[in-house]
Parts: sequence; C-alpha cells; structure tokens
Amino acid sequence: MRRQRNELQNRYLPIGSSFKFKSFQAILDKRTAIIEWYILDDKILAFIVQSTGEITVWESQLEDLEALIDWENQYLADYHNQKEQWRNQLKERLQKLAEILNIEEILAQIPKDFNRLILIPHRFLHLLPLHALPVGESYLIDLFPKGVTYVPSCQLLLLVQARQRTKI
Repeated sequence: MRRQRNELQNRYLPIGSSFKFKSFQAILDKRTAIIEWYILDDKILAFIVQSTGEITVWESQLEDLEALIDWENQYLADYHNQKEQWRNQLKERLQKLAEILNIEEILAQIPKDFNRLILIPHRFLHLLPLHALPVGESYLIDLFPKGVTYVPSCQLLLLVQARQRTKI
C-alpha cells in the first residue's frame, strides 16, 4: 500500500519533497507576488515571494499572535451566535485584522507596479476574506488590477500551473 501511495503521489503530485523553489518562481508572472502566512506557537510569519527571486520574511510579535487569536475567537463566536452583530461589525473587524496582520507593512515589500497578488493563508485564515482587508482608503483587491487570488499552497499552485501549460 505504501508503494502504491508513493507511486500515485509521484504521478499526481510530482513536487513532493523535491520542491524546486527556483522553478516555482519561474512560473510567476513578472508582476505577480505571493504572500504566504504561517501561524506558529509564538508568532505569525508572512513570506513575500516575487518572481524576481526576492523573498522577504515578515515576523510578528507575540502580542500580534495573541491579538489574532482573540480576534478569531470573537469573530467566529459572533458569526455562529450573533449574525446581525457579525454583519454590522465586519468593516471594523477587517480593519482590526489588517492591523494585526500588519498588511500595510507587508505590502510595502511589494513593488507598486505589481498587478497580481496570490494569497496563501494558513489555518483559520483560509476562512477569512483577506482580499477585502482595508489598506489606507482602499481595499487589498483594489490595489492589484489583475486580481487577488487564493491557493492552498505553493506546491498546488505549481501543480496547477504545470497542468495549464501542458498541451494535450
């Protein structure tokens, strides 16, 4: 069974442990950036990846992680138990989330002429409308004319890109 699983994995997920970051960066459009978050036990990390080869790592403070956990608990409690309150406070909550995630500081690492953003959330961040985070007087989605998209991981993005490029 293990051999069969490995064969299937090699066939359908050829990236596996031999993930080549340089080849991954090569599939990115020249004006596309990726923000990939990781929520650890003591901080939040954000990896900002550009096709130019530049990778920047942003690290939160412990207070940001604690604020994020508190924010998540209140957000989900209201979503499940007080829908009207959840709806009425969504704008303010997203503003607070943008502050906790330091989205403006992270975006400062991305050149202004980039026109597409790929988000790779971690854990419960997958549940949230990160593209709607306020940034100044605008929203994250408004800053990228070719859009803000989500993928679950770099490996799956590479796999999808490889399949789209293959001619049948």
